[in-house]
Amino acid sequence: MGANWLAATTWWLTHSMTVYGGLSHFLAGVAVFALAAALAVYFAVTLGYLAWHICAPHRATSPVTKATAITAGWVLAEWLRAKWFTGFPWGELGYAHIDAWGWLAPLIGVSGVTALVVFATAWVIAAWPFPDTFAARLKRRTILIRMAVVAVLIIGLPESLRVSPVVWTQPAGTQSVALLQGNVDQSAKFSTGAADAVRWYVDALQSSQADLRIVPETAIPMIPEAVPKTVWNDLVVASRPPAATLIGIPVQIGATRFQNEAWAITPNSQPSLYGVAQYRYAKHHLVPFGELSPPGFRWFTRQMAIPLSDFSPGNLLQPHFDWGRQILAITICYEDVFGDELAQRMFAQQMSPTAWVNMSNLAWFGDTTAIPSHALMARWRAIELGRPMLRATNTGTTAVIDHRGVVVAALPQDVSGVLTSPYEGRTGLTPYVAWAGRWGHTPLWVLSLLILVFLRVRQDRV
Repeated sequence: MGANWLAATTWWLTHSMTVYGGLSHFLAGVAVFALAAALAVYFAVTLGYLAWHICAPHRATSPVTKATAITAGWVLAEWLRAKWFTGFPWGELGYAHIDAWGWLAPLIGVSGVTALVVFATAWVIAAWPFPDTFAARLKRRTILIRMAVVAVLIIGLPESLRVSPVVWTQPAGTQSVALLQGNVDQSAKFSTGAADAVRWYVDALQSSQADLRIVPETAIPMIPEAVPKTVWNDLVVASRPPAATLIGIPVQIGATRFQNEAWAITPNSQPSLYGVAQYRYAKHHLVPFGELSPPGFRWFTRQMAIPLSDFSPGNLLQPHFDWGRQILAITICYEDVFGDELAQRMFAQQMSPTAWVNMSNLAWFGDTTAIPSHALMARWRAIELGRPMLRATNTGTTAVIDHRGVVVAALPQDVSGVLTSPYEGRTGLTPYVAWAGRWGHTPLWVLSLLILVFLRVRQDRV
């Protein structure tokens, strides 16, 4: 069951494996299901332990105790899934409940909401009487009434009452931003269409009047040394209003290694290779099987003909980009899935960012659920961190998301265009940043482990 759930949330990986990696549909399907099965082992081991030692039918355990144990086991398994073998937390249950429980994100994050979802579900199942007796029917009726009340309180409340009454962050001024979406075909991006793609972005930048322009991940699909000098000159000229341009580019750091970087070009940039970048950010959390090979799996990644697939990570803590009284923190691709890492970047550095930028190229995954799922996760990060999210993607979803997780403006998917919009930066820290920034999600798994140990000891004494 766990493997089926995880495969259903990650099936879109087969698109890049087959269309761009050259694998057959059969092998790609097997690979995705094998990944899902491997990730499901965490849940199978944890919940199997609970079923035998704490929640077994022969044990006199109350429904609340069973639900607490299952919640602790689930949170522990999710933490393992997000950390081991580079981590892959895609599809966490809490993400589906942004409209109902999103107001809790500044306090406990999506992982805390996941715990609430699991507890509520586990409690209903544990409390439900299965023997068909008169007393059982009465108890079921009581449980159904309670479920209806909870559903009305959580789901049926007006939106104004479901929004957190506490404002955790403060305004830090506004700035205009232009988000470029090139809609460049992935099959042409790293081949004959590379020059045309770069030229589209250059032309769009030259016609923009925004204070900040953001171009997607690897919008320049070649190493800096291979970029014509005329392109660098045009990019510098485009930043003269004055404006700053953030653009994605791969950088070679060895004979066969690369880094996935974002470069900032400002009016002070020089139209030369080593003078053009006024700021550089190197992607820290790389995509397994796409940008790096997990230990023991290099043989698999070699089966796919994916260009620029051997990357090295940058440091977790890198300087933010200070521009026009706004301090911008950069993420590339699925780095914004890891809320605890973003909280650590905010908390650990002297100058906390006023806004987050995400530069992505999701054309690898076509018109699949990966695109709206990634945008949904970005909305969660905005609420958790109390900051706007500025998303520039190749094919979608390119959007401005405010600190409440509301999509202020967005481009349609799979079109070429420039989204120009004002955004408001924010200062101050949410409670989630205050604790996750210090310790990551360690408090969650430590608490879960302590609960499991306590319940096991108590059961042994009964």
